[in-house]
Amino acid sequence: MGHQVNFFVLPADMAALEATIRKTGDVCFLEHRSPDPEPVELPALAFGPGERGHRPLGIELVRREDLGKVVMRRLGDQDQWIVKGSESPVVELDRCFFDGMVLRRGRAYFASDLRFRPELPDPDFVKWGDQVLNRIRKLLVRVPELSPHSYFSPSAADWIGQHCPEPSQRGDLEFRATGS
Repeated sequence: MGHQVNFFVLPADMAALEATIRKTGDVCFLEHRSPDPEPVELPALAFGPGERGHRPLGIELVRREDLGKVVMRRLGDQDQWIVKGSESPVVELDRCFFDGMVLRRGRAYFASDLRFRPELPDPDFVKWGDQVLNRIRKLLVRVPELSPHSYFSPSAADWIGQHCPEPSQRGDLEFRATGS
């Protein structure tokens, strides 16, 4: 079974999202890619100054106590390694893309059954992962008329209401401001 929450948040909301995730315990934010077999820890969930557009949106969340259980896989002949989410106790998190004209959906996800993992995850990890997802849901709000399966920060819902009078061609994956 997969556990997930889809969401729309603006960059200004990332500090609140990070704070709510950190309430689940000692959490590390990891780059999805690394130049060596060790995962790269990020200092924060939000992008630093000048990083937006230059860093991947996808990262992993892991409890610090599980950091040594993160499995890295080399990408062919490249000097790149990626976190192997299906074999690691991580919640995969895709941050929302936002450039002032387009807001794309973000997602937090982890799998807990053998269709998507080589072995069942530790029950404590599943409990923690569910806590992360539930905290995200409690921080955000449902706006079914915008997307029946997603959660929104109030500022994202306001931005969509002000700038996106027509539904997107991409359904509930993104919202485009008029004129873009």
